[in-house]
Amino acid sequence: LHLACQNGHVGIVEKLLENGADANCADSYNYYPYTYACRYGHLDCLEKLIEFGANIQQSSNINNRSTILHEICKFGHIDILNKMLDNGESIYSLDHFCRIPLHVACANGKIEMVTRLLEIDNYSINCQDSQGQTPLFDACANGNLKIVNVLLSSFANFHISNNQKMTPLHIVCKMGHKNVCKRLLLRGPKVDSRNCYNR
Repeated sequence: LHLACQNGHVGIVEKLLENGADANCADSYNYYPYTYACRYGHLDCLEKLIEFGANIQQSSNINNRSTILHEICKFGHIDILNKMLDNGESIYSLDHFCRIPLHVACANGKIEMVTRLLEIDNYSINCQDSQGQTPLFDACANGNLKIVNVLLSSFANFHISNNQKMTPLHIVCKMGHKNVCKRLLLRGPKVDSRNCYNR
């Protein structure tokens, strides 16, 4: 069942379930069939599992580092995201680094995921991870101007500093993302703010 869900063979998934396969069994990695369906973007398999009683609220940690929602946002499966949210998954779930799914969507350039998560609740926009970084830091680090624009339009706070007292402006200057730097400067950040190394 795990292999059929991983590879998107919904017909086989259905036959296995009809013949008594356990929709809630975990493998040696503590992954459930729904974990594979979500991670690999097979909505039809996920829906079939739910139809046969899969409990998608079970522990969904991936290698004890991230949750299934983080994985979905990493790979950009928007239909899977919507299905999981409809079934009660929290946009505030935390991974090993105290990041919410919005951090991961921004870090991986998944603008559709970012937009959807902010539609649900843009209060999450300034959540800080264990390094003190908000989703804006992730977008700036990767030079993703489109996501930076979405975040700033949703009132992301560009004055927040991380644990090293670096702001998003520090990050874009370090990484050399000129267009993102120009965009931030239009918002009027403190150009002489200092990090913990007085830089």
